[in-house]
Amino acid sequence: MQNTGKFAVAGMLVLNLISTINNCGRWLPTMQNTGKFAVAGINLVYNLSLTDLAEQQKLQWYSNDQDVKMCVMKGKDEENCQNYIRIMAKSAQGRLLVCGTNSFKPVCREYNILTGNYSMEKEKPGQALCPYDPHHNSTAIYVGTFNERIKLYLPRRPIEF
Repeated sequence: MQNTGKFAVAGMLVLNLISTINNCGRWLPTMQNTGKFAVAGINLVYNLSLTDLAEQQKLQWYSNDQDVKMCVMKGKDEENCQNYIRIMAKSAQGRLLVCGTNSFKPVCREYNILTGNYSMEKEKPGQALCPYDPHHNSTAIYVGTFNERIKLYLPRRPIEF
């Protein structure tokens, strides 16, 4: 059986996304007014078309080898010593904040997305912004006022940054 055209591409992409979402367990916010939505997974973020689910763009962000080795040395398995993208928020016009577990050493990056590509502008430690554990249940809400704060909702209480 031969599949051709957009349907086959979208179907393969959906299967890959289902696998990614099942492994990571996260849908992340839409990119409003762009005709795209974003889905994050392990070591990557997909931007997909709302009309046909075609991949518009992909950001790959792997933990560096040193962080993975340290994570494994501390007794974690290699599957958990990846960069699970857990937080993504549009921080300003054309700017995107992305945080990942980074092998149990959270890191956040700010990207400029005005050009249509991901252009990293800065990287900072993600402790207290992003969970260490990829299986930790948390929700982050970005509030773009009063020094641009992020709230990380842990199971019991919110922490404001």
